[in-house]
Amino acid sequence: MDIFYISEEGIDVEKNNDTKFKMIFFEKSDWKNIDSVLSSVVEPFKESCLYQIAQVQEKLMLNGTAKARRPYLSQLGHGLVYVCLWDITQAGNETAIQLLVDPTQFIVIDKDSLPLIKIEDWLKKGLINGPMSIALLMGFKILKHSENYIEEIEIRMSDLEEAILENLERSQQISITCIHREVIKLKKDMNSHLPIYMRLARLDPENHGDWQELITDMEHEVENVRQLHEITENLREAFQSSMDNRSNDIMKWLTLLATILLPINLLTSFFGMNIEGVPLIHNPYGMIFFYTLSGAIVILVFAYFKSKKWLD
Repeated sequence: MDIFYISEEGIDVEKNNDTKFKMIFFEKSDWKNIDSVLSSVVEPFKESCLYQIAQVQEKLMLNGTAKARRPYLSQLGHGLVYVCLWDITQAGNETAIQLLVDPTQFIVIDKDSLPLIKIEDWLKKGLINGPMSIALLMGFKILKHSENYIEEIEIRMSDLEEAILENLERSQQISITCIHREVIKLKKDMNSHLPIYMRLARLDPENHGDWQELITDMEHEVENVRQLHEITENLREAFQSSMDNRSNDIMKWLTLLATILLPINLLTSFFGMNIEGVPLIHNPYGMIFFYTLSGAIVILVFAYFKSKKWLD
């Protein structure tokens, strides 16, 4: 557990007269010791708060390998709020950011999810005016990472579309399906964050305008993800259409081949009968006649298909 004190001068390891609020960083596996740092204002209902936090941990299974990941907010008591946000990297990896916020302190359950150097940078820019403002800045940080991830998906989709036009392959269908799943998951995650930010905006009137800006920007990105989802669906349809066209081309050439071979097979069967009276059976030019007739059939079939524009 690491404890820091925020003042106008910056971050200190000791409390002084200028201290505005306290920041506490826990190891992810050490969250059960959180009762030792809860402020005195929540003492009357501390047990209830700890029980709710434990329930949330079990529900989200953040210490396990659960597949269900979603943002969460719970108002545990007098001014005490538990928030779980999900940050996403450009590679699509997710990180849970678990925060406990009250008017006097800001608690991070997993210190690796929020580097201290980032808070120092925000302090230097004068962006932090209280514990809740850090949660606000985390929201903008998550939004920025989501925007970068959306751009990365758009680039991948553009490259995939170009590859489909140049050289259609079955493996591209797997890539489209993976992108489609990522977009659906991203849309679900961003939609889940929106109500969290709306509730935090109501709990933080001091930064209400900034929360509204975050909500507006998030809604704009959600709309972008929805459009990206539609583009993904169109890409799947375009791939299927290209596969159908390829199948049609194959069937066209197979039909042409069958059309050519059918009369030749008929001629072969006719002249191959082992009975007397077959025309040209004893004629030394019979083979030449057979090949000439077969060649003429091939030319006539090609000419007919060409006149119908079936070879275009």
